[in-house]
Formats: sequence, C-alpha cells, structure tokens
Amino acid sequence: MPTTLTLRESKTTRASNKDIAALTGLFTRFESNVLRAIRQRVYLSIVIPAYNEEERIAASLERVAAYIGDRGYSSEIILVDDGSTDRTLEVGTSTLRGKVPFRILHNVENEGKGSAIRKGMLAARGEYVLFMDADMSTPIEQLDQLLPHFLEGHDIVIGSRKMPGARIDLRQPKYREIMGKAFSYLSRILAVRSIHDFTCGFKCFRKWCISEIFTQQRLNGWGYDTEILFIAARKGFSIKEVPVVWSDSIDSKVRLWRDVLRSAFDLIKIRFNSLLGYYG
Repeated sequence: MPTTLTLRESKTTRASNKDIAALTGLFTRFESNVLRAIRQRVYLSIVIPAYNEEERIAASLERVAAYIGDRGYSSEIILVDDGSTDRTLEVGTSTLRGKVPFRILHNVENEGKGSAIRKGMLAARGEYVLFMDADMSTPIEQLDQLLPHFLEGHDIVIGSRKMPGARIDLRQPKYREIMGKAFSYLSRILAVRSIHDFTCGFKCFRKWCISEIFTQQRLNGWGYDTEILFIAARKGFSIKEVPVVWSDSIDSKVRLWRDVLRSAFDLIKIRFNSLLGYYG
C-alpha cells in the first residue's frame, strides 16, 4: 500500500512539473514578445514626400535627423520618393544611413504629392505622425509648438500661417498670396469652416486616426490637404490650428494658375465624393 501511494505521488509531481515548465515557457515567450514590442515602439514618425529634390533634400534630412537625435524619444523618418527622375532616392538614402531609423518608399512613377503622403502616413509606426514639406518651408523645430496641444485632447494639430502669432520670414509674391486666400476661402465654404490655413504642409496626427482618414483619401493632387481635413472633421476628430514660422520656397514646384485651377476642381470633387458616400 505505501508503495502504491508513493507511485501515485510521483506521477502527480511529474505532471505538476510539466505544467509548471509549460507555463514558464509560455510566460517567457510572452515576456519576450512584450519586450520586443516595447523596443520597437516608435513615438514619432516624420513623413517627407519628395519629387526631384536632389539639390536640397540632404540639408533638409540632416536638419530633421539632428532634431530627432536631440530628443529623448524613439523616432523614424519616412522619405517617400514620388517617382523622381534625379538622384533624390540615392541622396536621401546616403544622407540618412547610420544617423537615425529611416525607411524609404518609392513610387515608380510620379503619382502626386497626395499619393506620396497617403502611402507614408499609412506606413508610419509612430504614436504621432507628422508630414512636412521637403523644402522645410516650416522648420522641423516648429513641431515643438504642435506636440503640447495633443495633451489637450486634440487628435490632429496643424501648422497655420494665417493665425495671430504666425511669422512669415519670406513672403510669397502678392498674386500668389491673393490666390491662396481665395482657395482658403472656398475651402472654408465647401469643406471645413473652422480652419484658416488648409495648405500649410506641416500637419501632425495621432496614430489611431490615421487609418480612418488616409484609407478614404482619394485625391492625389494639390487638393489633398483640404480633403484630409474634410474627412477628419466628418469623422469627428478634434483639429487644432497652431501658428508657425514659415518661409516661401523660391524653388517651389507650384505652378500657380494650373495648380489653383486643379485645386478648385478638387474642392468640387470632394463635395461629389461626399455625396456619393466615399468618405463613410
């Protein structure tokens, strides 16, 4: 009888040891996955669309890399080469290599700035994702003015040249200012009444709202800014407009009459898309 009891106890002990070992292995794998996820977590992603920016992309990327290098949080740069026919891709890669975490997305053909931004935003892994112009019209350091407003509960914080407190170091030619004001006026009427500056290329988003907005973005041309903000407002995301420093780029790729007319037509497209239910 004692022998039988001892045998049963040893089997139970062996079973318990197996269970403990299995649970330990499971916990170890879980712990490893959690630690890996923490290490891979990105606080800030910066998306920069570029088309034939060989001459100035290096200086811009070096400035952005220096900015995030001075911060204590994890960051990444996503350069989206929109089918450049010059050495933008090569210069961008060589400039960023070894400095900061980065990825480069490449369109085989030029698809438009709206397309480049959409792809970069959807690929970003950061908790906060900024897209900005390759010409640094708004310096990367102005992000310090945007980020604190997320603590107020806003989902999207955008730079503005048209609010009190904004500073324009180099103004556009007068005729371009007039046309820009006309476009903003039409955008307020047809899209979002509360926004003053739709086209400043300096906009930051919380990660959780990016998919809902950019998967429904349909415009690749110059009207993409207004469309993005229109979708965001329709979905009830909180948008904060913040004054920033801005300078006109002498080498701007905007062709005034052509692009203004296309942008105005894009505003009509946005309203039709909305009526057709494309924005949910």
